[in-house]
Amino acid sequence: TWYPLAHGRLIHEVEGQLASAGFVLAGETHALSHGGARYFGLFEVGTPGRTNRDYTWAVAIRNSHDKSIPAGLVAGSKVFCCDNLAFSGEVKISRKHTRFVERDLRDLTAHAVARLRARFHQLDQRIEAYQQRRVTNPQAHDLVIRAVDCRAITPSQVPGMLHEWREPR
Repeated sequence: TWYPLAHGRLIHEVEGQLASAGFVLAGETHALSHGGARYFGLFEVGTPGRTNRDYTWAVAIRNSHDKSIPAGLVAGSKVFCCDNLAFSGEVKISRKHTRFVERDLRDLTAHAVARLRARFHQLDQRIEAYQQRRVTNPQAHDLVIRAVDCRAITPSQVPGMLHEWREPR
């Protein structure tokens, strides 16, 4: 039931779908691990005429030939794809390497990429709203404590967060 998908096939399909949807590649990074059996890559994408911002849209992909993970794609303003192939982002799809993975690849990537433009614009609007919101020192301190209370951060992360608040990079 295992039908491996070539890493290059996935890369070229995603690149082609991004180009077809009007995205421009601004940068990319690719890596292999476990003797080439596991692949992960990151594409920074934009659109013609999109103004410069202090963040970028990103699309990450992963794949394996050792049955460890399904082929997948995540996208967002910040995505995470570690060398252990941990994967997160605002948009996520994955496909097991079953009999029709090659046949279904084009439709799956086309569908995912088609949703990206709207999702990326939603991200832009959300981030712009965050940037317009003024937060006072007492509100920031309260947010940090609430983040600890709901276990979004650990107590040991508080000093770093407060330092970033007081002296942002």
